[in-house]
Amino acid sequence: MPRIIAFLLAALGVVMVIAKLGMVIFLAGARWLYVNWTLRRWDRALKSLGFATNTKNRLIDYQLHGGNGRFEIRVKRGFRFGWPPFVNTVTLRGGGLPDTLTARAAKRSFFSLFSEPQPELGEVVTGDSQFDESVVLHGDPQEALAHLDAEARRSVRRLLAQSGAYVGAAEIGFEGPKTDSDPQTLRRLVTDLVSAGEVLSNDGRPRPETLAHNAISDPVGAVRLRNLRALLAAFPESPDARRAAQQAMGTTDHYARFEGARFLGNDGVPCMVALVGDALAVVSLRTQALSWLLSERTPQQAAPALEAALRSGHEQLERAAIKAVADLRYGGLTPAIGDLADGCNAETAVLIAETLGLLGGTAVEQVLVALLRRRDNTVRIACAQALSKVGSVLAVEPLLPLTEGLFTSGDVKEAAKDAVEKIRARIGPADHGRLSLVEGDDDRGALTLAHNGELSLADD
Repeated sequence: MPRIIAFLLAALGVVMVIAKLGMVIFLAGARWLYVNWTLRRWDRALKSLGFATNTKNRLIDYQLHGGNGRFEIRVKRGFRFGWPPFVNTVTLRGGGLPDTLTARAAKRSFFSLFSEPQPELGEVVTGDSQFDESVVLHGDPQEALAHLDAEARRSVRRLLAQSGAYVGAAEIGFEGPKTDSDPQTLRRLVTDLVSAGEVLSNDGRPRPETLAHNAISDPVGAVRLRNLRALLAAFPESPDARRAAQQAMGTTDHYARFEGARFLGNDGVPCMVALVGDALAVVSLRTQALSWLLSERTPQQAAPALEAALRSGHEQLERAAIKAVADLRYGGLTPAIGDLADGCNAETAVLIAETLGLLGGTAVEQVLVALLRRRDNTVRIACAQALSKVGSVLAVEPLLPLTEGLFTSGDVKEAAKDAVEKIRARIGPADHGRLSLVEGDDDRGALTLAHNGELSLADD
């Protein structure tokens, strides 16, 4: 009896081994049939799109490669440690795709609905707000600008709006568990990839040419400006850079006009002068244009811009022009500076007084005396100091009340006394009932003997 039981157990073991072996053979055969069936479906889908294909069937993954003369395609089902364990990928390579760019759909949190989205560290910004808010882009900024024209940005946005889509270095593709669910799905995915790849590739065009094309023709002004800046900075000797700069000067974009004029140097001076006087441009840009003219060009070239700035009606621009006139000692604009004295704030009044004290001239004293009547002590001190340099005997009378008084500031008294002493030292003492001689080129207030023995002003 024990022998019979042992025999039966042994036989059962053999049957189980044979069954397991049969199950393995069955599963392997089923897998082989499924893989070949899947590969044939992939093959038909890709061939219908013009790709020549070849297959690779390995132990834990299988894939199909193809090409159409421009792009290479790979469809793969592979194993990974994660969930889901088997992932399908469709990858398009070649054809001049960007080498360094990577892009993914932006993931916005709930709180981003209530605040302005901020770019990530190292994120490339194209200037197209719709694209930048929906796509996170990394890589070489110059390459990004060159490849991402208006059509490419639209195509990338559409591509990344689909689940599992990505843009990697020199490739674009899809990744997910259901990529190969049916030939129609695969055909649609490959068609989308090829469409995106065609507009993302550079077609072998030189980088300066693509940047210039975008700087001139892109419909988004901020994108045009970024392409222009990249072109002028990286390829200043290129004919495309000069062409783009000349085109920029003729646009209505003030920032593009500024960049183009700055790049062209002397040829851009008329544009810079016009920009300083353009009331539609922001004041900070007009101030930059004025600063460039003052630092890079001659005073004669900058003079029209200085006059336009003095008559602009913007304090920031006016003060910049007044300081420039003082630095250049450009007396031709003294009347324009004097016109600003009436109604300006204290800061500008002090700057006017200091500048007029440096320039001198026949009209200066009247402006300084008028400013001296203001209540602001800093303005009074600045006017007194200026009159000490350019004032005549006519300035002594309005200065004398400021040298005394219970409610007059001590600093104002000191400045007024110093001015009176310096004026008297320059033109001689003038006590009550006495006359003083005036020395120097300026004969205002001087007296001379008339033909009939009477006294008259020297100009009479």
